[in-house]
Amino acid sequence: MGVAFLAFGNPVSANESEPMPKRVIVQVKGTETGDLNGEVISSKQVKKQTTLTLEVPKGTSTAAFIKELKQEENVLRVEEDHLMKLTYTPSDIYYGYQTHHSNIQSEESWERSRGGNVIVAILDNGIDVNHEDLKTNIVNPYDVVQDSPYTLSPGDHGTHVAGIVGSQMDNYYGGVGVAAGAFIMPIDVFEGTSAYTSDVIEGVYRAVDQGADIINMSLGNYYYSTLFQQAIYYAYANDVLVIAAAGNDSSTSTHYPSSYEHVISVGSTTSYDTLSSFSNYGWNVDVTAPGSSILSTTPYNTYSYKSGTSMASPVVAGVAALVKAAEPNISVDELAERLTSTADDLGSPGRDYYYGYGRINAKAALMIYHVDPVQVDAFSDLSDVVTGTIPQNNGYGNVVVYGPSGESIGLEEGLYGGDRFSIKTSRYPAGTTLSAIFYDRYGNYSELTRFTVVDKTAPVKPSVNPVSDAVTTVSGKAEPASTVTVKAGTTLLGQVTTSEDGTYTVTIGKQKAGTVLVIASTDAAGNVSPIVETTVMDKTAPVAPIVSEVTDQSLEVKGTAEADTTIVVKVGATELGKATVSKEGAFRLAIPKQATNTRLRVTSIDRAGNVSPAVEVVVLDRTAPSIPTVQEVSDQMVTVSGTAEANARIQIKRGSNEIGTGTVQSNGTFQVSIVKQAAGTVLTVTAIDGAGNTSQPLSVLVTDKTAPALQIDQITNQSVTVRGVAEARAIIEMTDVRQTVKVTADENGRFRFTIPAPKTGETFSFVASDVAGNQTDVLNMTVVDATAPILFGVSDVVVEAGLAFDMKRGVSATDETDGHLTAKVVISGAVDVKKPGVYVLTYTVKDRAGNEGKMIRRVTVKDTVKPVLTGVKTKTIFWNSRFDAKKGITATDNISGNLTKSIKVSGKINVKKVGSYYLTYSVTDKSGNTTTAVRKIVVKDHVKPVISGAKSKTIKFKSNFKPLTGVTAKDNVDGTLTKSIKVTGKVNTQRKGVYPLTYTVKDKAGNSTVVKVKITVK
Repeated sequence: MGVAFLAFGNPVSANESEPMPKRVIVQVKGTETGDLNGEVISSKQVKKQTTLTLEVPKGTSTAAFIKELKQEENVLRVEEDHLMKLTYTPSDIYYGYQTHHSNIQSEESWERSRGGNVIVAILDNGIDVNHEDLKTNIVNPYDVVQDSPYTLSPGDHGTHVAGIVGSQMDNYYGGVGVAAGAFIMPIDVFEGTSAYTSDVIEGVYRAVDQGADIINMSLGNYYYSTLFQQAIYYAYANDVLVIAAAGNDSSTSTHYPSSYEHVISVGSTTSYDTLSSFSNYGWNVDVTAPGSSILSTTPYNTYSYKSGTSMASPVVAGVAALVKAAEPNISVDELAERLTSTADDLGSPGRDYYYGYGRINAKAALMIYHVDPVQVDAFSDLSDVVTGTIPQNNGYGNVVVYGPSGESIGLEEGLYGGDRFSIKTSRYPAGTTLSAIFYDRYGNYSELTRFTVVDKTAPVKPSVNPVSDAVTTVSGKAEPASTVTVKAGTTLLGQVTTSEDGTYTVTIGKQKAGTVLVIASTDAAGNVSPIVETTVMDKTAPVAPIVSEVTDQSLEVKGTAEADTTIVVKVGATELGKATVSKEGAFRLAIPKQATNTRLRVTSIDRAGNVSPAVEVVVLDRTAPSIPTVQEVSDQMVTVSGTAEANARIQIKRGSNEIGTGTVQSNGTFQVSIVKQAAGTVLTVTAIDGAGNTSQPLSVLVTDKTAPALQIDQITNQSVTVRGVAEARAIIEMTDVRQTVKVTADENGRFRFTIPAPKTGETFSFVASDVAGNQTDVLNMTVVDATAPILFGVSDVVVEAGLAFDMKRGVSATDETDGHLTAKVVISGAVDVKKPGVYVLTYTVKDRAGNEGKMIRRVTVKDTVKPVLTGVKTKTIFWNSRFDAKKGITATDNISGNLTKSIKVSGKINVKKVGSYYLTYSVTDKSGNTTTAVRKIVVKDHVKPVISGAKSKTIKFKSNFKPLTGVTAKDNVDGTLTKSIKVTGKVNTQRKGVYPLTYTVKDKAGNSTVVKVKITVK
């Protein structure tokens, strides 16, 4: 049978006509057609294979004719020649605006491509080839039905489709096609409002053979044709991309040619990127494109808005032309993959049931995206290779380096993100601005990276004027505007910027003669000149030498002066001698003895002949006085008397300490005041004359004229020894009621007596005599009480936290003298029985004599009671619900109080996985008592499975219907349950009517979903 328009409402550019005659397509073996029944409408030969189109004889059914033809030996295949329909939906001219360009980002893509030199074949109901917006783009028009290039119909539908693909740009007329630079190859395959499949097949072959790059078919039906698929294979084999509309029946039925292999099937979207209400959908749809209210060309230089997948398909064809023009060598597979992979994802993530891979995007298809500028390493005036790094996010591409005038001076190809590049160039002067750019194979260019040639040329060596140790500046000449530095070793002494003529003067401190100064010049780029070294000249006289004292006993002159100079010693004009100062700065010069007060003149002369200031040295008196004589000195005397050299100073010392001084009278006698000295003390007496000369010392022993001291330690009723201190080796006599005994003190004056324990109140008397016979007065001592009271019951104890504790219970005290003293026991410290820990109590008691008894008691308050956990019970929760493991759980302790915040929970629960889980709750009080409890948590699935695709629908009478086709079931836990769907009810496609179906599916948890639909057979 024939092919008809797929139009809604009133057909466009079509007249009422008689029914189209029925046809069949016959493919014969080889090229011989033989004698076949029926009128041959057309005969085509492709790859040595002949295909005929025969009209079914009147009065014969198509099925019977096909059966008859299949009996012929030379017939390979026979199928009905189905009619095709145009897939557009007419709309009011004022409906909507032309928004499809903004949807697919056409404007951004036109900067890269306008489809130039690409041929798009439009298989449709003809095109107005004289339309002002199309006529310059038309190539090889052809009417397949009439087999003529001159009988092409100015089809309303085909003209609209052609304008969407390739209306001219910037001609101030009408709209703009997606690929305004593409060539349009009109191929008319319609007779009136319908087209035979065979004519469309012939149109495909013609388009391929005439050099088309892309074929658009905004037409179709729901009949599969092996021969049509073979024509598609022919296009695919010749690297021609076929694009077809998916149909306007809001159906998921398989539509052709859009569902053939190697065809891009296009659904329609609105300007809001939602699926057009009329658009077919399902897994056969590859991509979508704007198809609602699309403004385009119509015959006789008019324009109108139309809607349909017919309008969406040429949008995709136009985008394909843009890509093909930008990448002429792209293969048909690569082009198809580019269109689908760069589509804007709509609906569910990834390819989905309604939008396929998504809505087409011209900018993305042309791979227009941002590339980052390259990073260029420092490039100097000494280098001729530009190096740098490609940004990590950039893809495959090339780097070009441009000179100061924008000319290309270097290129490196085949680079990837993260790669290093190295491009050979010429050398350029410092300060020259160069640039580099990255571009990829799709024509994406980064921003220019501009970089300036760095100065790496060192300045020339500076000149330096002579420098002496008497000046504080260094001057000379160096590169203008450079920085001159002066160093001594590594120490920077000063720096300055040179003037415009290069002269400089650097201020430095005075330097020692012989110091090596290092001068260098550094330019603004940091380049350093070769260094210049200059030695500081000696123009400074040595400092005056330092001379040690010279006496009337001296045979040399010594001291310090500038190293390596010559020391000269003179008396008046007479030179006594000369010597060279050592490297360490010391000198020693032999001279004869000189009289006291002789004046010596000492100078230092350096190798440069510079003479130091003279130093005058007076010869000093160094003859000591005679040893003085001294009268007896006792430990009772406060003066020392004797004789010595007249006018000398007498100095008296005990050890190294001076204890007295005085001046000898003119008659040679002296008397010096001192403090009393202990017997046996040795005093040293010397005489010192006016010149400071000291006589030999005289030792004087202080005689003992003082009774010895006596000190006795207190005797108590517990004493068994009596101890004391007296003069060394003194004799101590002790008398008590029982006896009189003597002991001798040791060298330190210490002594002791052994006695029986005395009674309180007894009296002892003591007398001490020294070696010199001096004796003390009698010392009496009374025995005192020294026994401390005793405490009982003060022992360490452990008490349970929270229980009462009496600190005095069981505690008593007694005293040897005072008896019971329990009432006088004093306790310091406290015990908090509510707080576990160790507490220290101090118990003290005193008797009347002030003797104190003291004991320390440690009280340990111990908590052994465990805390209590509340609310740890088995709980059932729903799958994927929120669960707080600590909610409703509390913990308390008798001592620590509320421990809820200290509860620790171990174990994990997967709320997205059904099952039983166990959590362990534990809590520990401050005393370390731990309580643990285990809780069972059951995760239960309560979510019903979801049935998709089960919808009420209308099917054709006597069509093939399978209730489970396209119906799926998924569960949040069990996954796919499609095989578990049960259908109740039946549909009889052989009888018109409405049939109820019930879809039921149940998951493993027993959650059940029921969907009821109605199937209308019409």
